[in-house]
Amino acid sequence: MDARELEQIIDEYGIQVYRFCLSLSKRKADAEDLYQQTFLKLFELGTEIQWDRNPRSFLFSIACGIWKNEQRKQLRRATDPIEDLTAVASPGSTEGEVLAHLETEEIKKAIGRLPAKYRIPLILQYTFEMSLEEISKTERIPIGTVKSRLYQAKKLIKKEMEANGYGKPIQR
Repeated sequence: MDARELEQIIDEYGIQVYRFCLSLSKRKADAEDLYQQTFLKLFELGTEIQWDRNPRSFLFSIACGIWKNEQRKQLRRATDPIEDLTAVASPGSTEGEVLAHLETEEIKKAIGRLPAKYRIPLILQYTFEMSLEEISKTERIPIGTVKSRLYQAKKLIKKEMEANGYGKPIQR
């Protein structure tokens, strides 16, 4: 791989890779580091890009592998910070808009609390609109496992949201 080909792949897939890195790491600085490491690793590998075989999935796979390695390192060090995400309503928002925003934030938090094996396929399918086959290739797992993990992720989110009072009829 030469610099021109790297530049071409960054131009075509850079934004999507950055968004994926941000959804994995949840912090802008960490996402930027992961993004740079992904393309550096691609360049170091010197792999010839096969444009007909979904390079985006290959890039996501590299980013995911790097991220998982970093998570293992952090787990060994036990220095993973917990962030407090708060939803802020803008002035003039209606009650319905504020409630919808709060529910969306709760769903994002619930997704963030999922184990990586459930969270990553969910992000790939709903944020990046990847097919089951693409997710399977990216994660290097069978399609049946992808389906199972998506099902389990949705089930866990639904359970957590119901425990927080969402989706239940209001009793008066």
